[in-house]
Amino acid sequence: MLFDAYYRLAEPSITSTFLKNSLGALWSFTITWLTTMASHESGHFFRANEVNANFWIEQLGFPGPVGNIVFPETKTKEDELAFVTGGIEFNTLYTMSVRRDWYRYQGLYSEG
Repeated sequence: MLFDAYYRLAEPSITSTFLKNSLGALWSFTITWLTTMASHESGHFFRANEVNANFWIEQLGFPGPVGNIVFPETKTKEDELAFVTGGIEFNTLYTMSVRRDWYRYQGLYSEG
């Protein structure tokens, strides 16, 4: 739906082809990057909570945000591993969900 906001609402009113393509590329990159990073960092956050650690984003930036993690004194290697892999795990589960919907509905909701 975020892509629709540009391509169906804003783009039709832009007359310059160069501007239309440039803004479209910028919009696509920004939305894709932000939604990928947001879900990835959520994975770290959920895993940190699971192992009783504190995780927070200190600064947003490119190519990725700067975050901090504080583990309890009782941390194990498994706790660290769960935190580190949480971002990739979240993105993988999300990708599997999108792929499942793609095959189930012969496309995605925003298409059409």
